[in-house]
Amino acid sequence: MIRVLILTILINEILGNAVSFNQPKFCPTVKWNSKGELFTATETSRSLPLILFIDTNNTIYVNSGKEDVISVWYKDHSHPKSISYLSKVEISSIFVIDNGDIYIAYLNNTISKWIASTDSFVHVMNGESICADLFIDVNNNLYCSMAWEDVVIKRSLYKDKETDIVIVAGTGSGGSAAYQLSSPIGIFVDTNLDLYVADRHNDRIQLFHSGERNATTVAGQGSLDFTISLLKPWSIVLDHEKYLFILDYGNGRIVRSGPHGFQCLLGCIAKEIKEYRLYDPSRLSFDVNGNLFVCDANGRRIQRFTLQKDSCEKSEYRISARKRCIVSDFCGDMLIP
Repeated sequence: MIRVLILTILINEILGNAVSFNQPKFCPTVKWNSKGELFTATETSRSLPLILFIDTNNTIYVNSGKEDVISVWYKDHSHPKSISYLSKVEISSIFVIDNGDIYIAYLNNTISKWIASTDSFVHVMNGESICADLFIDVNNNLYCSMAWEDVVIKRSLYKDKETDIVIVAGTGSGGSAAYQLSSPIGIFVDTNLDLYVADRHNDRIQLFHSGERNATTVAGQGSLDFTISLLKPWSIVLDHEKYLFILDYGNGRIVRSGPHGFQCLLGCIAKEIKEYRLYDPSRLSFDVNGNLFVCDANGRRIQRFTLQKDSCEKSEYRISARKRCIVSDFCGDMLIP
């Protein structure tokens, strides 16, 4: 047990606290139970779906459909805490950093931050359009995908490095060229500051290497190794090995890249089998144990798809959490004695 604790401390010190979300490491044969368990649901006439974020403390953040609040489930708590919005305007996206502060994008084109230590809000920025998705990279830069403007923008959050908003992807004119986007939604920035974009109306995933404006298509229409077709991809996350997990909205499924190409993970069974379907999925996130949480049913519910731990042959390759050991199984890539 002492050796496990020492390993945990070393990993945390090496990796730091910059990344606040879960990027598990999976084996090539990993599987999830294809039938989801309902985590939460809402009935609402609002125009936007539920929004989901899970941090590395296994805290789950969901915007409420009936009230102007964000519901926060802390680890091992069965009842959520409610955080009221700064305004009564609907929100389009949230991103939580490692200290628990929540960045919130609203439909009135503004972004605010809820400060966990003081339970208070501050204004962050005004935009020219709705921010469909938020992301904050390891250098404390805020990214915003503007689906209606066909661009992704960036701005530094450091007070002594505040800059004007700059366009880092797209031109403001929708198109399918390598330098263009068409209604981008989901975004993800890795630790190399490479930007991945779910280019919805072009049915593809675009990779913009840091500082470059021409993208490489890594999945979907126009990719160099075209092995999978996408239909209106909505959301994208990367695991520890930078394999892609894509929420393929139009096909009602989740697909994954891996060492042997792409495979369908969820929503793959015949559509007439209702209990295995994903209905208009919009967002996905991992918890610390590698379980998949998915917003579907036109964004009105969140389902949990549990990881099948016996789907990997060796325990040291099952899953490694980014910031901590799962004591009963393993720590990083090192088998626990």
